[in-house]
Amino acid sequence: MPVNATVHATPSVALVGRKNVGKSSLFNRLIEKDQALVSDIPGTTRDVGLGMSRWRGQLLTLLDTGGLDIVKRDQIEVNVRKQALRAAQKSHVILFVADALTGPLSTDIVLAKELRKTKKPVILVVNKAESAAVRREIGNQWKKLGFGEPIAVSAVSGMGTGDLLDRVFEEIAKIELPLEEIVPDATVALIGRPNVGKSSLLNAMIGEDRVIVSEVPHTTREPQDTLLFYKDKPILVVDTAGIRKRANIERGLEAASVGKSLTAIKQADVVLLVIDVQDGILAQDSHLAGLAAESGKAIVLVLNKWDTLTSKTTKTGDEAREEIYLSLPFLRWAPMAFVSAKTGMRVHTLLDLVLKAKQNRERVLTEEELDRFVAKRVKPYLESRISHKKTAMGVKRKQTYVYGIRQLSTAPPKFMMIVKDKNFTDPTITKFVENRLREEFGLDGTPINVSYREIEK
Repeated sequence: MPVNATVHATPSVALVGRKNVGKSSLFNRLIEKDQALVSDIPGTTRDVGLGMSRWRGQLLTLLDTGGLDIVKRDQIEVNVRKQALRAAQKSHVILFVADALTGPLSTDIVLAKELRKTKKPVILVVNKAESAAVRREIGNQWKKLGFGEPIAVSAVSGMGTGDLLDRVFEEIAKIELPLEEIVPDATVALIGRPNVGKSSLLNAMIGEDRVIVSEVPHTTREPQDTLLFYKDKPILVVDTAGIRKRANIERGLEAASVGKSLTAIKQADVVLLVIDVQDGILAQDSHLAGLAAESGKAIVLVLNKWDTLTSKTTKTGDEAREEIYLSLPFLRWAPMAFVSAKTGMRVHTLLDLVLKAKQNRERVLTEEELDRFVAKRVKPYLESRISHKKTAMGVKRKQTYVYGIRQLSTAPPKFMMIVKDKNFTDPTITKFVENRLREEFGLDGTPINVSYREIEK
């Protein structure tokens, strides 16, 4: 079944404007989160950011776009402009954000003409109007853009944002759209080193250029949310910035973007760890795998660029799989997919693995199932490990120390072994129980935690 990019579940509003007018600051203010990176450096925002705003009990989807300046210096800026205009065209209402301190510039005038072509409702928002003196000067000079009376706001202080949201919903009411919120069945974080193909993989999954793809490392600077529908299930995919070695991370924007990527891992249900099959497992891949494993999230290993291997045989996949697991032995429970973001090969299988891994992470086992498991798998194993010691009466067997297993919680599944003696704890037995639980109940893709409790005497 193909993956389809969703039409926004709530009315959508795109924030567009030239560089450094404060679109991302206003975006953060409206969603009441520090989600978009904010910087004085022009062109900080590249991809289209997505966030939810609630105003007077109504929900709104906001789209933060990159700067739409006239001069396009390189291919990345061309792509930024394409993404921003596409977001404006797909949205229900456009917020044309301008700078009160500079007044209308030639770029604003050109952009106003482009926005009129969309045939969408456009609200002119003049940002950076912190002082009363600046607000008094906002008048006829802005009306020449052709969007009527502007709304003066301050993204820094929040001044005027309530009036702005009232105006937005006035325009939405004219369209008569349903106000609805969709809760994703799964939230997925795409992580990996720079340039392993995460953004290309997301584009292949949804069938369109949702995020910018570039050969220049660190093109993606902040997590990008995309809501997909797969087999009638909504799935939120978060494309994160590539994470380099800590020693190589530059202060400022890169450090901030890496921090947001780590937050995306914490908020996800499933982590897709993307690995460049040409490089194999490098030190940073191992580091990221460790971070993902420590997070307690479900994990799927994605071997990208499989199409670049020219001398494949029927054994190549098995050999590559074993090589990866030897490098990441603590993730042998994570399923692995060999894909090509460039050609789309087997990309459709990823979401099946995602849904299965999330289901396993939330699996609840009954007491009856666990009692049968202890009798069938655990006690025979322990019996085989029992040592014999000679006494005056001959050979005496030690008792089996485990009385049962109970599940404590899910996400990830946590189990407690009820034992006779706290000195029973043995890493070998712990690992055996984890592996047999996974094998018996099909818990691939999720970590499992096993602890011990000594029975009261």
